[in-house]
This record gives sequence, structure tokens and C-alpha cells, in this order.
Amino acid sequence: MKRTFLSLFAVTIIPLFFCACDKDFLDKKQSASLLVPTKLSEFQSLLDNTSLMNKSPGLQLLAGDELSPADNGYAAYKPEEKNSYIWAKDIFEGKASSDWTYPYQIILVANVVLDGLNGSSSAAAETGAKDAEGQALFFRALGYFYLSQKFVKGYSGTADTDFGVPINLSSDVNLRPGRGTLSQLYGQMTDDLKKSALMLPVEGLATGRPTRPAALAMLSRIYLLMGDYNLSLDYAQECLKLKSKLYDFNLPPFQTPKGNVEVLFNTGMVSYTFLNSTLNFVDQQLYNSYADDDLRKTYYFLARTGGRYTARGLIYSSNIGLFSGLAVDEVYFNRSESLIRLGRVDEGIKVLNDVLITRWKTGKYVPVFATDQGDALKKVLIERKKELLMRGLRWGDIRRLNLNPETAVTVTKKVGSANYVLLPNSQLYVFPIPDQEVVLSGIEQNVR
Repeated sequence: MKRTFLSLFAVTIIPLFFCACDKDFLDKKQSASLLVPTKLSEFQSLLDNTSLMNKSPGLQLLAGDELSPADNGYAAYKPEEKNSYIWAKDIFEGKASSDWTYPYQIILVANVVLDGLNGSSSAAAETGAKDAEGQALFFRALGYFYLSQKFVKGYSGTADTDFGVPINLSSDVNLRPGRGTLSQLYGQMTDDLKKSALMLPVEGLATGRPTRPAALAMLSRIYLLMGDYNLSLDYAQECLKLKSKLYDFNLPPFQTPKGNVEVLFNTGMVSYTFLNSTLNFVDQQLYNSYADDDLRKTYYFLARTGGRYTARGLIYSSNIGLFSGLAVDEVYFNRSESLIRLGRVDEGIKVLNDVLITRWKTGKYVPVFATDQGDALKKVLIERKKELLMRGLRWGDIRRLNLNPETAVTVTKKVGSANYVLLPNSQLYVFPIPDQEVVLSGIEQNVR
């Protein structure tokens, strides 16, 4: 991946570093080859570049079951968007993809910071260096998480032999790591997050900076995807000890200094054509599943012509696009599902009710009851899909639910007169790696 990493270094690190450096530094460092960060403020500037570090992939949103665009809305999609929506075998058609390059840019920046802080740089001795190191570890894990949700299989009992993605833990652009295994990929993510949780503060200066609750929430999310419900529960509960406030949807919209009090870490999706379309409707059956007294029906949707609805942006984010970050409500749902799967049904249903009552009109909510574990699981999964609408999480949820026939999902779509069906555990649940990456690095392509 030499050429790819060199390109990323040129377009990512050098321009950002010019912004991070003061005039005296630039007067002394005239050569681009000498533009190596040395001060903590310079490393922090790299991490604070929200236009890169706080952007997430978005094509998995199209591949899932939350959207049902009008035919003319679909016709306006770019090729990779159309291909993602119908699970075409060749999604990228020989071109690069932001869903692959953005995560690796994030990882490269994180590695530059980590190498700098752990090398000979004097920045490591500055106040706040541990916080910056924790942020970099968090971002590196986040980059690999994004890649894990599309370019490898879902985590299962074959993780020790399934392909991962190339893992680079150094800013050395000449390294060419192979794909490794899925278990190594998930192990790297969880190791980085555990370390970061020990370094990060409980409160950050901005919602775009990682914090300890955010790291714990990410660990809960990843262990849920791995099917380790004990650890997902443990990390959810550790997170909620620090941040547990739910927003009451009966109150005026998000009148707090930093926006929605539930936000733990703010990211927005890469700007795709479909995200800005008024013809990119939410699946009608999904919209109809919200009761009239459920305030999410007002908060989450915008009415369009023909009785259809699009998702409302800026519900949890401030100004960086459709929210794809970490929030307290997701952590509650991780906790509820994990409790239920561990046989603690009454506790899990209570957590579910604690969330839902804040979403309904005052006095209108009727608590959920479950007849048994299976009924409880079904109900929490339905509400999870409704609560975490359009956050980029549904694709990962479908992939993990497909591992059990009792929760498996068959996705069906129609474009014009053509019908498309995605069966559980299909090879099409794994996106192809962009061809140029395979050619340049020699890594194995995914089979579709």
C-alpha cells in the first residue's frame, strides 16, 4: 500500500500541518520533508480537524433497509450509490471510494500523533499529552471500526480465519501489511479503545473530541457486534455511570450549550448525493411503525410530497451532517439487549421502558411487557431500529442478526420494475475492496 499511504500523507498530513504550525516554525522549516510535528499543539491540531477526523462512511446506509427512494431519486444517485443500494457485485467500478480512503486517512493521522508522542518529541512531556494520545488511540480504533463494517465479514466463530483489513500501527508510509484475520482486527480495535479509556477525560472541550464515555460506548458497541454480551453490558454500564442523561422529547428541541445532552461523540457522514435528496425517502413501513404519540415521528422525519418522508438531519449533530456518532440512547439499547440475551429479561425491559418514556408524549406511553426472552428480544430489536434511525448502524445490526435464524433479516428492494433480494449471510454483505487498492498492495479481494 506504499503509493496509497504516500498519497494520503501528501493530501492529509502536510496541508493540516501547515494550519497547525505557527509562523516562526514555518520560517525555520522551509522543506515539506521537514514538516514533522513536534509540539503538542501541532499534534492536537491534527486531531481537531473535524472535516476529516469526524467524518464517517455512509454507503452502508444505502445497502440497509431504512431507505426506499423514488425511482427518479435513485436515478440521480452516483454509480457507487446506485450499486450499493442494489448490492451490485462491482460497486466502485474501478474507482476509489471515500468509504475506504477516509478511514485510512483517519488512521494515518492517529499514527502520526502516536509515533510523535511516543518517540523523541518533547511533546510527550507537555501537559495534556496523555489526553492527546488517548484521542489518537480512539480515532485509530474508529477508523478500523468503519472498515470492519463493510470490507470484512461480520464477526463470528470463524473470525480466526476470516480476512481482516490491512492494519498499520505506524506512520511509516512504506509498510505493506497484509489483511490479517478478523479476530486480529477486532482485537486491535478493542485494545486501542481500552487504552484510550484510561487516558481520556470524562468531559471534553467539544463533542468532536473523544472522551472516556465515548471510548466505553465504542467498546460496548463492538462487543455487541462480536456477540459478547457480558462485555457489551459491562462497558455500557461503565459508560452510563459517567454519562446517563436522556433527552426528554417533550422539551423544546435541544436547548443545551453543546446541543443534545445525549451526544457522547459527534461525527457526521461523508456527503453523498443521496443524503441531500428530497426524494430519498425513509422506508414507508418503517415510518408507519412509529405510533402517533411517539415523538420520534416528529423529530426524526420531514414530510415530502406524495405522503412520503425523508430523515431529518441535525437531530443529534451540530453542523457536520447526518449524525453517525455515539450517543447515550445507543448505550441504553446495548445494555437492554445484552441483559435480555443474558436471561435478565425484566431488567432489560425496564431499561427499554426508561428510554421510550422519554420519547413519547407525556402521559401517553404504555410500558412494554414481554412474555418471555424471545418476545423481549424481538421488542428491543424493533425499538433499536426505530431509535437509531439513519445513524449508519443498521447494516452492522443486520449482519450480526443474520447469524441466528430466529433474528435473520431478508432485505427486499424495488427499483422500477426490478426486484432485488438480499438473503441472510449472503456474500454481498461484504463490500469489495476498491480495485486500485488490490492492484497497488496485492491484498486479497473479497469474494462476492
